[in-house]
Amino acid sequence: MILILLFGISTCLAGDYCFPFEVVWATPTNHWPTALWTYKVVPQNFSPAVISNLMALGPFAETNKVYPPTPPKKKFFRFKKTMITVIPRGWPAQIVYENKGWTRELGLSPSEGFFIYTDKEAAEATNPVCLPSEADAYQLGLKYLRLFGIDQSHLTAKESGEPRAYGMYEYTLEGEMGKYRRITNAYSVHFIRRLDGIDFAGPSENGGVSFKFGNNAKLIGLCINWKRYEPYELCKVFDTINVLSCAYNDDRRWSPMYPIDDLKKFTITKYSIYYLGTESLNPYERGIMKPFCWFTTHMDFSNTNDNDTVSWQSEILGQPLRPGEGIK
Repeated sequence: MILILLFGISTCLAGDYCFPFEVVWATPTNHWPTALWTYKVVPQNFSPAVISNLMALGPFAETNKVYPPTPPKKKFFRFKKTMITVIPRGWPAQIVYENKGWTRELGLSPSEGFFIYTDKEAAEATNPVCLPSEADAYQLGLKYLRLFGIDQSHLTAKESGEPRAYGMYEYTLEGEMGKYRRITNAYSVHFIRRLDGIDFAGPSENGGVSFKFGNNAKLIGLCINWKRYEPYELCKVFDTINVLSCAYNDDRRWSPMYPIDDLKKFTITKYSIYYLGTESLNPYERGIMKPFCWFTTHMDFSNTNDNDTVSWQSEILGQPLRPGEGIK
C-alpha cells in the first residue's frame, strides 16, 4: 500500500500540528509498527572458550596485560610514513593486552559485550599476498562468528536464512606527501545485529561484528559490539502524521541548513526503522536502548527551481503502554 498524505498551507493535523507546505508520503507504510520495545542494557556473559579464542589472536598472555586503560586523549605517531591518530590502551575496553612492540592490541570488555583487536603492522602492509575474495571472507567471517560466541540467528539475514554480510576492500597509502598511491591490502566483512526484526544502525560500532582479513586471509582486525538486552518498556509508535510533526517542530532537524519558509513540497520517499546500539544521551534514559527512524525525503522550494534530497533521523516512540492496554 502506498499512503499519500497531502496537506496544504491551511491544513492542521492532530489539533495543533500545521504544515505550511505540501506533504507527500510516497512510500509503502504497510510495515509501519504500532508499538516497539525499548531495551535495558544488562551485564553480558561470554564463555571462557570465547575469551581464550580472542587471546589466541596475538597470541597474548597475562604478561601482556596493560594496567589500567587510560582516558581517551588523542596522540599522534608516525607508522611507516603514515600519521595515525591513536586513542591509547584500547579504550573503552576494561582490559587491554599489547604485544611487546605494540603492533598488536586486544581490548576486552566482556560484561559490556565489546571486543576490539588490531594488528597495526599487518593493516599497513604494502605487499598484498593472497587476499581473500568476497566469498572467502564471508565464509571466514562465519567461522569466526562461531569462535567468538555470536548467535547468527540475531544477525540480519538473507532470504536463504544465512547471515547477510557487507564487505569491502581496504587499502593503505605508500609514497611521499602528494605522491601517495593506494594499495589494496585487506578485505573487511561486516555483520549487522537484528532485534525484533529490526536492524541495528551498524555495523560493529552500534551493534554487530566486523572482521578484517589481510595477507593469506589472516584475521588482522575485529570489532564486536554485542551487548545483552532485556525488554524494558513496550511503547506506542507515533503514527505517520505525528512523527513528521515531531520532526518539523524540532528546528534541529532541517534548519538552518534549509530555508523552511520557502519550502513548497516535502516528499517522503523512504524510511528505515533501526535500533541505535549506543545508550541514550538523555541522563534520565542511561542504559536504555530505543529505536529511531531514518527518513529520505525530497524537498522542492517555491521561489527557486532548487530541489534537494535530504536524509534525517527522528524519534518515533510515544508513551509506554499501560498494563493491560491493547494496541489499536
